[in-house]
Amino acid sequence: MKKEPASLGSAAFRRDHGVRFAYAAGAMAKGIASPELVTRMSRAGFLAWYGAGGQRHEVIRAAIRRIVESVGPQAPWGVNLLQPIGIPHLEDT
Repeated sequence: MKKEPASLGSAAFRRDHGVRFAYAAGAMAKGIASPELVTRMSRAGFLAWYGAGGQRHEVIRAAIRRIVESVGPQAPWGVNLLQPIGIPHLEDT
């Protein structure tokens, strides 16, 4: 019996994250997991994260704006933010 991709994986994951498929992608630092990847994955029914690590705040803000403008604030996506532990002046920004 062949199963459809949307029926594979955890139904709870799909429900909790509002996605069609129980798959996740992204979160690779320095924008490797780009706004374009996140947008396309979200529109297709997957959960995806933008990889913000190692990028300037302005770049991160612009990427978030692009994603929200493309898929909306309720779409299934996120941002991987890295905490610069041990660098107090960066921790406070």
